[in-house]
Amino acid sequence: MKKISLYLLMILATGMFTSCGDDEPEITRVQDGNGKVFLETGTLVEANLSFSEAELKQALNTYKWEREYSFYYDNQTISNRYEIKGLPTIMHPDGTIEFDDESTAKYTVLDKHILITNEVQVGVNNYSYYDKLRLI
Repeated sequence: MKKISLYLLMILATGMFTSCGDDEPEITRVQDGNGKVFLETGTLVEANLSFSEAELKQALNTYKWEREYSFYYDNQTISNRYEIKGLPTIMHPDGTIEFDDESTAKYTVLDKHILITNEVQVGVNNYSYYDKLRLI
């Protein structure tokens, strides 16, 4: 009986010394900045991060912009290409934007952000709400 108790105590003591703590490695996503941004799977590419509002407006007013692909990320994961519903698909030089559900809205530029104005009719009243996209 003493041997069984001794073995149980040894097993418990071993369990206390090997118990899990906060020993998981911290995973952080690739950081963008200094002329580099990350894309799918964390691939770093060179990019111009220092542009003015006037340069952004000129680019948007000159060219039609189409979304090629999307991906998602958090502090642990950067996905491969992934279809995310509800994102803009095409930005036109005339200040309109198309979405994947074939709806359209108007957009304006404020600093390095694009403000999307969505107008919704409820009953006899209209109201507007804004989505704000940050460009890098």
